Amino acid sequence: MNFYFWKIAVVLFLILASVPTHAQEGSIRLVYPRQDMLVTATDSMLVLGQIQFQHSKLFINGQLISTTDDGAFIGYIGIDHEKINADSNFILECKVTAGDSTYTLNRQVKIPLSFKSPDSVKTFMDRNYLFPRDSIWLHAGDRVKITCRATPGASVSYSVINSDGTVIKKDQVLLESVVQHDLDESVFGNRKHSKQLRIPGVYSADCRINASFKNAVIRFYVKHGNDTVYADAPGRVSSWDDRDARVAELVSDVNNATVEPGRAYYYFLQKGIRCAVNGKMGNQIRLRLSESHAAWIPEKNVRYLPMGTPTPRTTVALIRVKKVGQKSVVQLVMSEKIPFRVEQTGERQLQLSLFGGISDTDWIRFDNKNDEVKNISWSQPENDVYRLTVDLKEPHHWGYETAYDGTNLIWTIRHKPNTKELRGLKICIDPGHSKDIGATGPRGTTERQANVETALALKKELESDGATIIMTHTDTSQNLSLYDRVAIANENKCDLFVSIHHNALPDGVNPFSQSLGPSVIYYHPQSKKLAESIQKKLVKRTKLHDFGVFQGNMAVCRNAEMPAVLVECAFLILPDQEKMIVDTKFQKKAAQGIRDGIKKFIK
Repeated sequence: MNFYFWKIAVVLFLILASVPTHAQEGSIRLVYPRQDMLVTATDSMLVLGQIQFQHSKLFINGQLISTTDDGAFIGYIGIDHEKINADSNFILECKVTAGDSTYTLNRQVKIPLSFKSPDSVKTFMDRNYLFPRDSIWLHAGDRVKITCRATPGASVSYSVINSDGTVIKKDQVLLESVVQHDLDESVFGNRKHSKQLRIPGVYSADCRINASFKNAVIRFYVKHGNDTVYADAPGRVSSWDDRDARVAELVSDVNNATVEPGRAYYYFLQKGIRCAVNGKMGNQIRLRLSESHAAWIPEKNVRYLPMGTPTPRTTVALIRVKKVGQKSVVQLVMSEKIPFRVEQTGERQLQLSLFGGISDTDWIRFDNKNDEVKNISWSQPENDVYRLTVDLKEPHHWGYETAYDGTNLIWTIRHKPNTKELRGLKICIDPGHSKDIGATGPRGTTERQANVETALALKKELESDGATIIMTHTDTSQNLSLYDRVAIANENKCDLFVSIHHNALPDGVNPFSQSLGPSVIYYHPQSKKLAESIQKKLVKRTKLHDFGVFQGNMAVCRNAEMPAVLVECAFLILPDQEKMIVDTKFQKKAAQGIRDGIKKFIK
């Protein structure tokens, strides 16, 4: 009898040993992605973490993942769109086999259903993917892109119906032609050309607005076989009447504007500027800058002025130029604050465009001798665009600042400091991120902490060569905005601005398709040589792969009034580089590389 029970016990033990157990606390640690996180990758996604088992194997969704000696890993996991449920949920199934034991951990993430091809059999329309979603007011003749997601291969059309039931347009055809460009892989990956990812079942068309649009609805029709379904886009479309035009004044300290809603920042407008409003899309309004220029900005950034307030226009009656130390100060005498944009159009040339400016410039006065400015000229390329061109004698200026003094615009152009060494230079070092942690390594190393440690190492190297250092912060609990950081550099009249970071890849970019290492980002042309110099020396010191120099629309580089760069010292998401990043020896090498690059730049 005892032998019989012993046999049962052995069988039960073998059965239980073969059943996977849920991961013990901390035995499988997924750092990225977080639970229920929205992942915007289309075909593959990054997974980072660490396991705590010796001599074990890690599988994620059946794919074997390589781990380091201490269990750190990065994986690039394919997304099976058939396994995305109706609530956009996708499960990452992590399994570790260690000897006879198996441990599991599931992580749920969200994948947009728009990336999943709809059923091609039944007639279907995705009511959550109908555009426009916001109400729109635009001029007659303007175009609105309309989009819906429906059965692939169906016949899809739309009608425009006013709020009173009047049909303005009927049976207009939409084409299954939306293409998603995989730009992240082209920018950060190894692909030389952007990949066009056609998503079946997405239809679009341009709808031209006419004067009769009054709170009109866009109604989509999908015909497939003998079935037809229809649905209305939630946004309404109306024709903008210039008789109701208003003038608005910018009241926000930061006014980054785009040429279309949702696009890259292009105009940087100052508080107190007034513009006519001639369009609206959701919470964005369109500012009329000139006959051919418009800027979109959040409506919350403005206050509307009383009806009848005239559209701001001003003559430029006089220009005065003055040399003050290593700066050339250009004063434009005007009667109104109007929008403007500065561009570097050549190595030695800067242009200032004034929107709403009218030429009446009979005099340009030079108050003292200026060896830095070769020539100043003005032109009127459009009826309401005034352009001032400054030609410099030296090929590289040192940044600029623009500010209104009353209604006069003061444009200060900085010239290179009279030094070829670090001693006497004032350099602002910005450890990127503070309250937000930034990227995270597989072992849980936070970017904000790594940034502070490397920034302090850089401070030590630069101070040993005589530079004066301004730190934006050294406390990772501080909540500094991007604009606060740049303001510290600008207010302290620093000569250079260096922001320290450690890199990660966007989801959907394969980390194994190329070698990864340091990179440097700049925005203004005068910062390009600084970026190139630092990158070359940083790669030499760290012995890592040269990931390259990027021109990027980054706030800390864009708003700095001096040469400014953002340095990515290494890739925190790679287990091997994460291990290096927390090592003080590597931090010193990175700091020395950045210092060497700065020294080369100023010579």
